[in-house]
Amino acid sequence: MNGIFCKFLFIFGIVLLINACIPTGTTPITRLPAYRGLYVNKFDTIFKDTSKENTLLRWAKKHNFNALTLYGLGEIIPYSSKYNDLAAFISRAKNMYSILEVNPTRGKAIDFTTHINAYNNSRSNNVEKFNWANLEREFWNGDNSFTFSFTQLQLMKNWGLTQSPIIKVEEYIGWLRDSSGAPANAIREAQIADSIVLVVDRLLLHDYQQNLSFSYVQSRLDILGQKAIAQGKVLDVVIIFSAENPTFSGLYFTTHAFVDAYNFINNANNSASYTGKAGIRLIGYQIYNYSHAAAARP
Repeated sequence: MNGIFCKFLFIFGIVLLINACIPTGTTPITRLPAYRGLYVNKFDTIFKDTSKENTLLRWAKKHNFNALTLYGLGEIIPYSSKYNDLAAFISRAKNMYSILEVNPTRGKAIDFTTHINAYNNSRSNNVEKFNWANLEREFWNGDNSFTFSFTQLQLMKNWGLTQSPIIKVEEYIGWLRDSSGAPANAIREAQIADSIVLVVDRLLLHDYQQNLSFSYVQSRLDILGQKAIAQGKVLDVVIIFSAENPTFSGLYFTTHAFVDAYNFINNANNSASYTGKAGIRLIGYQIYNYSHAAAARP
């Protein structure tokens, strides 16, 4: 008995010693997903201003982003005279600030098959190239039709397969409907989901709320997952959170890290049971956008 009691006291003392070495209030280790993306709005107003570029990159690294999706390329990418400066930014982001992907977002396939194509093919160093092709076309809000968006994705997909290295295709979506205010239509939602899963390599799905809830995205994940299973696929999904304040999650992010929103949704997804779950793989989050996010979390 004395030996057992002494062993207990020894172990108890070691535990107390370990706990004493951990500072009070230490933040638990945060597990970061593989993909952590940021929409950079008005990149054309940042481009070629070294101070603004470095401010963006330092802030992105501070907040654990590893992917940048650039708006404002219409003032940059058509002009070969700007290629070297763009290449320098992309290279610096990847080599010095832990950015794994720099991606263009455009609204038509021709933007990729002409301007992005010309830029990427002008670079002999793969580090200087764009990585993915991001289509932004809000068909559910009346921004042309879903048929138009699907055609653009098909053209982008075919172009991407000709690139070296291959450029994969992603799309941002809100709702699986044809236009703003369209009534619920399960058959049409399933058709749209099936077409999206057929062509995209990664899907960005919005969760634009003030108070986050998994129920807001579950039905869309379910439909998409069912279609992925039917096609023998698992669909990679990135959840988009908006840092706009007060409209969406800006206030939330003043007191929460960006990864907290993702962990909330991911944990709920892990606990949930729905038909299409096996066809969905949540791989990370995307924040809209740099200006709003930096205001919420300087």
